[in-house]
Amino acid sequence: MFMDSKKEVITSHLDQEWIRLIQEAKEVGLSVKEVKAFLDNTQT
Repeated sequence: MFMDSKKEVITSHLDQEWIRLIQEAKEVGLSVKEVKAFLDNTQT
């Protein structure tokens, strides 16, 4: 994640697919904890 000098996230550097996936997760009601658990379980 990239931040400017004011500690604001610079979205132009974020992967647009990740942004879309996170938005979809929020829309279906997944919590941050659930998303983190999923990501932890899919990594080897």
